[in-house]
Amino acid sequence: MPSVLNQVKTTGLNDIIATQALLHFAEEESKHIRLFRRFAEEFELGFSGRCDGIGPVPIAEIPNSLYLAN
Repeated sequence: MPSVLNQVKTTGLNDIIATQALLHFAEEESKHIRLFRRFAEEFELGFSGRCDGIGPVPIAEIPNSLYLAN
């Protein structure tokens, strides 16, 4: 999400539609982050252990096949 907010700073008022879209995206993404954090808390309470399948994945662990080609 920080990269989206940095893009908003760059775009600014030059393209208000793009800025609004980026801010809306950041808002929705923040909802997902909260949802996954809450899920992880409930998982830990219910199963007495961490759910390591949810959360940020270090770049080094992402297979090259998942990167989008430019």
